[in-house]
Amino acid sequence: MKVALLTPFHSNVAAQFAFSLAHLTERVARMHRDIELKLLMNTSSSLPRVRTDLAASALAWGAEWMLWLDSDMLFPPDTLERLLAFGLDVVGANYPRRMPPHVGTATALAGSTSVPCETTLAKAETGEPEKVLTLGFGALLMNARVFAGLERPWFQIVDDGNEGFVGEDTYFLHKLSQRGFVPYVDHGLSWEIGHVGERIFTFRDQA
Repeated sequence: MKVALLTPFHSNVAAQFAFSLAHLTERVARMHRDIELKLLMNTSSSLPRVRTDLAASALAWGAEWMLWLDSDMLFPPDTLERLLAFGLDVVGANYPRRMPPHVGTATALAGSTSVPCETTLAKAETGEPEKVLTLGFGALLMNARVFAGLERPWFQIVDDGNEGFVGEDTYFLHKLSQRGFVPYVDHGLSWEIGHVGERIFTFRDQA
């Protein structure tokens, strides 16, 4: 199985991210000889362009799965294994934003409007993934088949018409949803994810 690890970055990566990545790759090499990893990293002033280039490079390599890991994330060594175990086309971790009130990046549908998807300990304990509208790409696994026949631009930042913008990750997932692909959140993993800022933010910051 060929898995591409895709990381956009700016001038530097967080030390905690480098530590997490080293432990993840070491674990896969030691315990899963059937998995071939390829680390792809790229930087640009345009995040949509970076994500597009990374995805294109992964496809050119022949990746069967893509694990997006942002360079400001902290994650456990078994992140890849846990996400693969669901067998879902798009599944990842919810994680808190770095600015107060630190709500999660995943959104759910409530009636006709979208609302933040809550990641609670009760949800984490069930072990069941939850279907969502969107989630961030900080720690997200997707099957490469989602790109088959997908028209470009894959990633784009667009004006939502309400004095706001739709991020490149949400734009991409909206395109996938139009083709029948549904994203899911692993709440158990989400509680073990950290978002590195001036300090590391976890869902305990919501309390």
